[in-house]
Amino acid sequence: MTERLTLVSHHLCPYVQRAAIALAEKGVPFERV
Repeated sequence: MTERLTLVSHHLCPYVQRAAIALAEKGVPFERV
């Protein structure tokens, strides 16, 4: 069973953008809300 991470953010937040890029590069499934 694969769990998805949920990133709660504002679309202009540079810290969550950085985390989303790192997760995508590593192939970790996540949902950004």
